[in-house]
Amino acid sequence: MKPTTDIGTTTVDEWTEEERMDKAFEQILEIAFDAGLLVFMTDEDNAYTQRVLIERPVEDESEEVLDD
Repeated sequence: MKPTTDIGTTTVDEWTEEERMDKAFEQILEIAFDAGLLVFMTDEDNAYTQRVLIERPVEDESEEVLDD
């Protein structure tokens, strides 16, 4: 039996490439948020030009920390 997903009643194998990329992107964002990373998204409404920047927060901005 193939695993079902939250995209309708289709199986993972039946997803389009765009649906697979969307699901992977959602998982990446979920992991980033759970890890406490900073996530910056552009405010562009066009999904094709939307960009995301994920950064690790730096508590101490001394040169020692930034050199790691």
